[in-house]
Amino acid sequence: MRYGRKYDKNRVIWLVRFLESWCSKEDLENRVNILIDTLSNGKWDTDVVSLLGEAYLSCNNIGIELKEKLISSSKQVLPLSLTKGMSISDSDLLKTVKEFYSKRDFDNAKKYILKLNDLTSVYSVLANINYQLDEYDEALKYSDLAIKNEVIEGFDYALRGGIKLGLQDEKGAIFEFSKAIELKHFESIIELGKIFIFSNEFEKGKETFKKGLNHKSIRDKSAHHLGHLYEIENNKKKSEKYLKLAIEYGDVNTLICLGELYLDNDEIDKAIEVFEKALDAGIDESYIHLASLYNEKGEFEKGLKFIEKIKKSKDSTLQLAIAKLYHREFDLIEEAKKHFKLALKLGETNAFKGLGILYEENGEINKAEKLYLEIYENTSNDSVLMYLADFYRRNKKNKKEALRIVENVKETQIFNKDDDILYSLILLWNNKLEESVLIMDKILSEFEDEQLDGIIEYFISLMKSKYYDVAYDLILNNDLIDVIKPVYFALMSFMKGRDSNEFLKMGEELKEVVNKIIEDINHN
Repeated sequence: MRYGRKYDKNRVIWLVRFLESWCSKEDLENRVNILIDTLSNGKWDTDVVSLLGEAYLSCNNIGIELKEKLISSSKQVLPLSLTKGMSISDSDLLKTVKEFYSKRDFDNAKKYILKLNDLTSVYSVLANINYQLDEYDEALKYSDLAIKNEVIEGFDYALRGGIKLGLQDEKGAIFEFSKAIELKHFESIIELGKIFIFSNEFEKGKETFKKGLNHKSIRDKSAHHLGHLYEIENNKKKSEKYLKLAIEYGDVNTLICLGELYLDNDEIDKAIEVFEKALDAGIDESYIHLASLYNEKGEFEKGLKFIEKIKKSKDSTLQLAIAKLYHREFDLIEEAKKHFKLALKLGETNAFKGLGILYEENGEINKAEKLYLEIYENTSNDSVLMYLADFYRRNKKNKKEALRIVENVKETQIFNKDDDILYSLILLWNNKLEESVLIMDKILSEFEDEQLDGIIEYFISLMKSKYYDVAYDLILNNDLIDVIKPVYFALMSFMKGRDSNEFLKMGEELKEVVNKIIEDINHN
């Protein structure tokens, strides 16, 4: 072989078999690195390095990145006649794609799949990879090609449903998931039902999930979703029925949902019983619920014992929950700090809020600010910047910087209603009344219950700034009197002239709340 002058496939095959039989992965990769060094120093025999190069490229145990490096080095020094056939095989590329995909490294999976000589048979895989990367236009392009060139199954239509949802084409998604169901991809029943829930088409959602009860593979999920659908409709009896059915079908995690249903309906003993069953099933979240419930019942020490069982958990979400319990329910501040820090260390970025609030409550404003800045520096997460801006507003510090932060973030991301409420509050703080009111007026025309606290805070801020007429007009124009009655009556106490006698019509049941609002405004 050493003195061969012509390319001989049999020789390469023999050498590959020899190398793979006698060398470990580490040995092989060391040999490849030696060959690359040999190529770079110019002391080599053309036939030998050519033969070795072909053999190493055919070895399964050598990483693809090292093979690419070998090809690059070879092409720099060897004649074109010897390197034009040097390439990584499609089977090697597909193996690498599979490895990266299994690790959820979709960027590298895409990089290597696009190096294939023929993409015809992998369009559906490419569609899936692009979908995982949230590159929906690309995903749809390859999915369309897959339909034209490949044998399509139910999964492919389910994937198209997900792509259409990503493109905000709800009707298209419904069509694709329905097609997937026709081809017996029953998981699509769950996805179709979710679309109906998010569209507030609850009857269609129920109908869809009830069909899912007929299929063993998804009956637990179907029952689970039905339980929550009836919970949304405040039908406790049916919610309980379907959550229990989901548990019966094997979804033990639904025990947490059932326990929370009992909690919401003040059935504490039933909730404890269910959470204890969840504990027996190995669901660590139940420790949090039981600690809280026993503390509420006045059994402080018993509650603490439940936390002790999970204090060393490496689950970042659980550590955040422990920190919140220590802070809000057990008032053990140093323990709370320790677990907020541990949650952060484990990767739960949102733990910075709890830790920052602890610093703020303790008057350690500089520590809180430093924490928020450090978290942003480490994550580059715009939501952390928004929180920093709100921190400045709450602490009446750096109002121009707070406005600059919010307006910079607004240039790069779409604001939700909560973001807009913060923006309007900071504009008001910076005496930009007209801009602030314009944003708030849009919010008030269509808001949800979760925005109510921010809206109330906005009206209190208006009154603190003595913009009584502006507050009055916003309330009347958006028909909010019955929605925020205590705020309205507090406003009336400050009004001179226009309907100021309305304050006298306030019922006794509202006096305490209204007086607290007035006191807050007067202590501006």
